Amino acid sequence: RELLGKSSNMQLVKRALSMKASDADVLASSFTTFRREEFWTAQPVPWEIILHDQEPPAYVFPEPDLLWTLVAVYFERVNCLAPILHRPTFEAGVREGRHLRDRPFASVMLMVCAVASRQTDDTRVLLEGSNTFRSAGWKWFNQVQMINKSILACPTLYDLQLRCLYGLYLPGSSVPQAAWSAVGQGLQMAQDVGAHQKRFYGNRVTLLAELWKRAFWHVLIIALYRSCLSHNSDS
Repeated sequence: RELLGKSSNMQLVKRALSMKASDADVLASSFTTFRREEFWTAQPVPWEIILHDQEPPAYVFPEPDLLWTLVAVYFERVNCLAPILHRPTFEAGVREGRHLRDRPFASVMLMVCAVASRQTDDTRVLLEGSNTFRSAGWKWFNQVQMINKSILACPTLYDLQLRCLYGLYLPGSSVPQAAWSAVGQGLQMAQDVGAHQKRFYGNRVTLLAELWKRAFWHVLIIALYRSCLSHNSDS
């Protein structure tokens, strides 16, 4: 009786399957008919992504010779260990002057200069008025961290790359714990756009997909490393 009676689980399953077969199409069509598309779009509406009432200040870049030196240092000493960026693509963008017209790309470039500053003895990387290499790259990092992007705007690849570079630069500061906040933001951004799912990349291997993978795995590995450190310190 418990297995086959009217109140058995088997009867419940059979009834659910029959309802699914007969009503699924009706339910689906009703849902499509009555749902309001304006509330089902993934993108925020224009008034939700206003960044500033005023135009943000223009970036101040390193001198051309110093810029190229720092780019070379970054890829030779940093990116080989933490391969976040694609060197040919990045250098092509710099040669074309993309940083002069594309602010997100310029932000990433300034952070590249900031990270590489820790690997050079050129005094031009120091903050004005400072004679210690503890300030190396800070004048470029300080420009980028002032970005006030709406939290409602969809994260971009540049946003995720920036958090990766924050995570490389901030451990050398007097507030190294800030790196974990940046990496946490990056991990949330990656999950927000679905970069942690295989379907996000599709079946074709592209440069853009590879860069998303690099950035996602970087923030994930650093986040796991942070979690291990916290676990060890607690135990």
